[in-house]
Amino acid sequence: MCHKPKVSIIVPIYNVEDYLEACVNSLRNQSLDDIEIILVDDGSPDRSGAIADDLARRDPRIRVVHQSNQGLGPARNSGMSVAGGEYVGFVDSDDWVDPDMYERLYTAAKASDSEIVLTGLRTVCRGEVNSVFPQPLAGETLIGQRDIFKLRSAYFGAMPCKLKDDPTPISACVGIFKLDYLKSIGASFRAIRSEDIAFQIEIGRLARSITCISGTPYCYRKDEQSSITKSFNAKTIDTFFELFQILFDLAGEEAVEYRQESLLRVKRRVIDYSRVLVGMIEDSSITVAQKREFIAEVVRSSFLRIALDGYPYWKLPWGQMAFFLSLQAKSTALVRALVRLRRASNVN
Repeated sequence: MCHKPKVSIIVPIYNVEDYLEACVNSLRNQSLDDIEIILVDDGSPDRSGAIADDLARRDPRIRVVHQSNQGLGPARNSGMSVAGGEYVGFVDSDDWVDPDMYERLYTAAKASDSEIVLTGLRTVCRGEVNSVFPQPLAGETLIGQRDIFKLRSAYFGAMPCKLKDDPTPISACVGIFKLDYLKSIGASFRAIRSEDIAFQIEIGRLARSITCISGTPYCYRKDEQSSITKSFNAKTIDTFFELFQILFDLAGEEAVEYRQESLLRVKRRVIDYSRVLVGMIEDSSITVAQKREFIAEVVRSSFLRIALDGYPYWKLPWGQMAFFLSLQAKSTALVRALVRLRRASNVN
């Protein structure tokens, strides 16, 4: 019988030659030694694939999968298809983790027999911690859907409130997931923007129990490296609209007792992400005329109109409330001005 590692850690790779070795070394140095590391070279045009092969020669726990470029979600799916661990985890190839992260997650998983165990993360920019996002429900094991919805609801978005956003980390990289469970429900990542959101909603809906633990051992790098979340082209708007449609659909599929809150949270997500999208457009190198055209497309979208309809905007923080009203008025000029003002205040 082949040995079954305790945790398979999947690392999708694309254009990360400057960061890959540091990421993988943080996994090789885990206090939980009984792991496998699956590096999925997603058609990377730089030296990342060759670096992955070299790392595999140094450590027998590392396996490399080479494939044509398909995107982050499909790359993770490729890793899951060959994973042999009891649990599976995910790490983005420009990030890194603390040495005891997987030992703590696995110990909690065995103690609770949960299908999912989650922790927190911190963002790091050039060696300095920017922000910290612990699990709000750390120390709890959630059993049954009524209990689990306390956590799972946050993936739809924040409730109308004065908080900037919901503090619950949505990344799949902050946890481990029982592989047999994922296979039994046919779980996979969609080839969409923010694929972690849909993944977490769908696997949580069918889980028997989820355990949350303390700490922020996952280190999310924010060194201005290349990222799909920071770039804009003509297709970017479509990727946001596709995500909005999926979130509305997922909320509509919720059980009756959770549906209204889920839809309200999705509305907040659509409003918040529309501001992100407008910011991406405003920061891009396209012409002013093109910026006006694209932002007008966002402002007038049917998804945003649904999100704004009947939303209790007076409960939002002041800046988000002003943005809401500018969207409601379909004022492209005001939307642009508010985004530029926000950028300027963040710089100062």
